[in-house]
Amino acid sequence: MATSSRWMRPAPPPPFPLWPWAIFALYVGALVILALWKPWAWLLLGAFVALQVFFHRTDARRWQQRAAARTGEDIGTFARSFDRKGAGAFDPRVIRATWDALAVELQPGGPRVPVRPNDDLEEDFEIEYVDVLATAVAQRAGRSAMAWERTPSVLDGVLTVADLVRVVSRQPSV
Repeated sequence: MATSSRWMRPAPPPPFPLWPWAIFALYVGALVILALWKPWAWLLLGAFVALQVFFHRTDARRWQQRAAARTGEDIGTFARSFDRKGAGAFDPRVIRATWDALAVELQPGGPRVPVRPNDDLEEDFEIEYVDVLATAVAQRAGRSAMAWERTPSVLDGVLTVADLVRVVSRQPSV
């Protein structure tokens, strides 16, 4: 018998990716070499750093505003927004696994952003690899991920968080 969703262990933090830092180091290294070769390139290096700081602050501000607008929302609010007793009932373990997986993804160095079922994965959260997220949710909830591993078109209709919960809930238990 599966354990209750409330007793599931917290989701592990995602592994720290090194490739963005490697690409950043290559860019900066190329600009520094260019700046040593051509003195006007210091302006290019300064503009690059200023743009990075600007985009980071803008993104952090956007996440803080979204988190502030959702003050008081938690896993209970998220779970109650699903029909858990009707014909298309959802597994509470899938709901918990989705919340945990997205909570790890949506905390980019700032406040935690509560998830809503009607949030668009790509537009609101900039998640492009739904198959990776769906596989993480399925593994955490004890569901099979074979459907979209065999036929990736299964995830074509997954646009919102509710769609993700629906697709993973339909998969057989492992």
